[in-house]
Amino acid sequence: MNIRNMAPEDCGAISIIEQESPSPWTPAQILAELPLPESIVLVSTGDDGNINGWCCSRYCGPEAELLKIAVAGSERRKGVAKKLLRVLIKKLAAVNVSILFLEVRSKNEPACKFYCSQGFAQVGERAGYYANPRDNALIYRKELLYIDG
Repeated sequence: MNIRNMAPEDCGAISIIEQESPSPWTPAQILAELPLPESIVLVSTGDDGNINGWCCSRYCGPEAELLKIAVAGSERRKGVAKKLLRVLIKKLAAVNVSILFLEVRSKNEPACKFYCSQGFAQVGERAGYYANPRDNALIYRKELLYIDG
């Protein structure tokens, strides 16, 4: 597994992954992140070179928000999201980010369990935040006090 910065030509593969995800992003939304200086967009590739996951974060000062992390259905529970998150945290720490936030659908139990296992703590909830289907957003926070291997 390899993690690298996203290139514009990766958008097609990412769009396919997005269609398997709750609250999928459009190709325009994905590409809009690339030119932003405060955005970090990463992709994961398997041994075959094909994209199997991606993530996107924006930062401002000491805080960042994980906007999206998505993994191809056939590659879930194989460590892709964990590796993407670890590389993202290293990149955020390199620009002096010390706190990472995210929102997740309250009914997305696998994602909630994953974030808790990665040291995130729930710090809030937004009622009715998501549509199609309607769901609350749980807000999670992780302090980036150190970077481990």
